[in-house]
Amino acid sequence: MTFAEIIAKGNSMSPVSDEEFERALNRRERQEPREGVECEKCQNHEFYWVVRDGEKYYHTCECKAKRDSLRRLRNSGLMEQVKRCTFEAFQTPEAWQKTAKETVLRFVRDKNRRWLLLSGQPGSGKSHLCTAAAGKFIAAGAETRYMRWVDESTALKALVTDDAEYSRRITPLKTCKVLYIDDFWKTQKGKEPTAADVKLAFDLLDYRYCNRGLVTMISTERTIDEMLDIDSAVGSRIYEMTDGFRLEFAGEDKNWRLRQ
Repeated sequence: MTFAEIIAKGNSMSPVSDEEFERALNRRERQEPREGVECEKCQNHEFYWVVRDGEKYYHTCECKAKRDSLRRLRNSGLMEQVKRCTFEAFQTPEAWQKTAKETVLRFVRDKNRRWLLLSGQPGSGKSHLCTAAAGKFIAAGAETRYMRWVDESTALKALVTDDAEYSRRITPLKTCKVLYIDDFWKTQKGKEPTAADVKLAFDLLDYRYCNRGLVTMISTERTIDEMLDIDSAVGSRIYEMTDGFRLEFAGEDKNWRLRQ
């Protein structure tokens, strides 16, 4: 039934059901899909109408979060990495690689998941596995953000005297459903993180710690013991929230880049 037919039926005093009204409101021409994501539910309009007791209500469609996540990845230059770094592409000739892949897949599938920590040896596949997990969350429609610690922390620390701009920039990282922090606490020439680095990490991670429904993934060259030594408040939160999903890659034999 078209919208015009709904109006005609209403004028004839014949009752129009909520279902008929809702179907008529949502019967629209399909738009070109943003970021290449097709959606049958909203016909790529990124919203749909719900009718209850004759009243219509605007709902943002789930496909919008997926498209927004893909747009942010594309703007960050990570789109090709997401396409390349899949679970299927992760090589597992060694037992430790199989364990790592199985653990991260279990994390993605676990409805009670909290945080994921992959730490230690460079070149061991930490970023590959975290990126693969991020791709799965995006495909499921979760708002997912990528934070390269070195770049984003530098930008945020430069805004400490501008409360409004600092809040505008850090709030999306605090509140997004899934946050992937890459190279957490990475510094030049292996120096210790500064007091400003620690303060920023606590500000960001404490918010996500207090809001338990938010998923956080961290890749870092620092071990959990090193993070606890640097700052017990930050380290203890990471330790608690990654229980069951904490992997450490130690030893030169774990640098898979050097063996390709």
